Amino acid sequence: MIRNLQESQQRARKIWSSMPLPTSRENENFRWTSLKGFGFEQEPVLTPSQKSPPQGLSLLAPEESSVSVISSAEQRFSAEGVDYEIPSVFAGDYLAQLAAAKCTSAVLIKTRPEENAGNQSTRTTYWMDPASSVFYYRKWIVVENHSSLKCIDEFLSEPECAVSSVAVGLIQIHVKAGANLHYSWIQNWSRQVSHFARIEIVVEQDAYARVLPLQVGGAKSQIRIEQRCLGRGAQIDLEGAAQGKDDQHFDFWIRAEHSVPDTKSQMNYRTVVTDRARAIFNGNIVIHKTALRTKAFQKNKNMILSPQAGIDTFPKLEIATDEVECAHGASSSPVLPEQKFYLESRGIDTQLAEKMIVRGFIDPVVSEIHSSSVRERVRLALGYEQEVDE
Repeated sequence: MIRNLQESQQRARKIWSSMPLPTSRENENFRWTSLKGFGFEQEPVLTPSQKSPPQGLSLLAPEESSVSVISSAEQRFSAEGVDYEIPSVFAGDYLAQLAAAKCTSAVLIKTRPEENAGNQSTRTTYWMDPASSVFYYRKWIVVENHSSLKCIDEFLSEPECAVSSVAVGLIQIHVKAGANLHYSWIQNWSRQVSHFARIEIVVEQDAYARVLPLQVGGAKSQIRIEQRCLGRGAQIDLEGAAQGKDDQHFDFWIRAEHSVPDTKSQMNYRTVVTDRARAIFNGNIVIHKTALRTKAFQKNKNMILSPQAGIDTFPKLEIATDEVECAHGASSSPVLPEQKFYLESRGIDTQLAEKMIVRGFIDPVVSEIHSSSVRERVRLALGYEQEVDE
């Protein structure tokens, strides 16, 4: 049994150092996203601004005292309720082992196991120093029995960084019986920062998780989310979005696994790309033979605003039993002419009309972010006007 972060790092480093760098020829997971040239062999250094982010932001900002928060940059980080093992689904994943091996930032968020603990809420801001080239992190979120948590992870940097940088992270989320989680994961790096993240979400009996992954900034990213419903009545809903321009590259993987009866999952992911941006959606619903009466749905909607932009979408189903309700689908199109015509016929110029249509496409995800300051930052990054006070 691994007892602390240091032991986890030692084991992960041994495994990672024996793994070759994945290539598209040998590993289907990296068919669209190359890992060459990122300098993963470099050892991370925690810079002053990563220890103390700029005024107005914080590495960890708990908003309710009912949440237990532990954060550290020390290798001897140790806390109760933390599973230091790499999740089995990521055991053979090069990037998950890398994040565990070289972690410089560890955070634990843990609620109280009470039905009436109040509106428990946290926000963690990960700040990439403009002079840094690598940053590795791990995080654990534990939502105890019959408690509720609203949680935001926000990834920020200066608008321009002096060097090209890469961040690699591993996040483990456990929503226990009867608990409720609302989780926003927001990538808003500068265009010099690439990001590779692995996220495991485990939901127990009668528990619910709503997950909002949003990709706005960054150069190249690959995000892989593994969702598992492990108890009757478990439900996971994912509502995600990405908006890319210039040469941005977003590679998003989501897998929902059902292994017990009477569980539900839903994934809706929408993407907008323009200029030469590229996006990949790879979604999979896996229903085991024992997962009777599962209800699982998957939808990927895409908007392509430039002939040089591209989207590849791969929705999949793996179903081993008949007694289920499942559906999946994907669509990609430019802004529809009738939508533009409707707005232009009311005196709105073409450029503004397209901007309004794109905002209407993405904003349902942004509007669910429970922090108004974070919501405003995201809307400004998307090119929207400053948010009106609500």
